[in-house]
Order: sequence, then structure tokens, then C-alpha cells
Amino acid sequence: MLRFTLTTRTEKEDLHIKILRYALANRGFTVYEIQEGLGCSQEEKVFIQEEIYSSSDYFTSVGSTETGYAPKYMLSLEGRMRLLEYDELKEARQNAYEAKIMALAAFMVSVVGVVAQLF
Repeated sequence: MLRFTLTTRTEKEDLHIKILRYALANRGFTVYEIQEGLGCSQEEKVFIQEEIYSSSDYFTSVGSTETGYAPKYMLSLEGRMRLLEYDELKEARQNAYEAKIMALAAFMVSVVGVVAQLF
């Protein structure tokens, strides 16, 4: 099968998706670690705190650090499923775009063929 990648535009990932990706890659992280790991601005740090503390569906508390002060979190099954759904949607959009380009190319070839038969 012919496989190629077309770049339509550069997409900057949403901070929410970055948080989920970080959580998937790092088991047992603190809020401070994710904030530093993503290199966030102060506004984004506040968003991350609210996201992790209030999104009990996406993150699971797994204890605390060695000092016992900062709780550690990991991505829950629901968070993994959301990230998987996002990746599948992104891939489906890319495949739809590629199919549209291929259909347009096939249409152009058929138009050229019809015009060539006329002359």
C-alpha cells in the first residue's frame, strides 16, 4: 500500500494533551515534576494544579514522595483511553485528508483521460 504523509499545518498540542502524555510516560509524578517537565508558564502551572487535583477521572493518587509531603499521581485508565481516542481521531483526520487528496488526483487523471480521448 502506498503510504505518505502530507503536512497540512503545524499543530501545537493542547496543554491538556501534553499533561496526559507526560503522565503516560512518567509513572508516579508530583505536580511540581510535571510542571517542570513541561516547562510551563505561571498560568499553565495553575492550570496543571487544577487539572490534576480536580480531574480524579484522569489521574490516580499513588502515595507520596519519600519526604511524605507531595502526593504522587499516575494516569488512570480513563486518562489513557482519552489519550488513545485523541490519537485515533488525529490519525483518522490525517487519513481522511490523504483520501481526499487521492480522490482529487484520481478525478484529475480521469478528466485528463476524457479530454485526451476527445482530441
